[in-house]
Amino acid sequence: MKQIKASAVLVIMVLLFAAFCIGMYFGKQNSGGDFRIVTARASQATQMPTRQPEIPMNTRKVEIATVPTTVPPTTQPGPLNINTATVEQLMTLPNIGPTLAQRIIDYRTVNGPFQSVKELDMVEGIGEKTLEELLELVTVEE
Repeated sequence: MKQIKASAVLVIMVLLFAAFCIGMYFGKQNSGGDFRIVTARASQATQMPTRQPEIPMNTRKVEIATVPTTVPPTTQPGPLNINTATVEQLMTLPNIGPTLAQRIIDYRTVNGPFQSVKELDMVEGIGEKTLEELLELVTVEE
């Protein structure tokens, strides 16, 4: 009895393996070949190319559009007050993205209002170069 069960299990395993191999063979035959992902930068996406490059027949073309992640600058007069600015307003500054803007807000929440613009260098991610760019664009006064 044990021998019959072992034989049946072996036959089932061989059949499953054979079905797997056949599926892999036919899957490779009908895969349609390689495919290429073509991306474009946001500044290039708005320009219409004069001629499309030729793509071999056995490839698929997938285009991924890129969307600018920066917030357009606001039209506020004078420097931005870093003690009252929102994340969106801080993101209008050069080299300040959503993460760094949130760190500025978190810093002033924990430590109180900034006493000086130079105190921004205490925020993780703001170095000397970024601070130099921000000095004339931000203020701590009302």
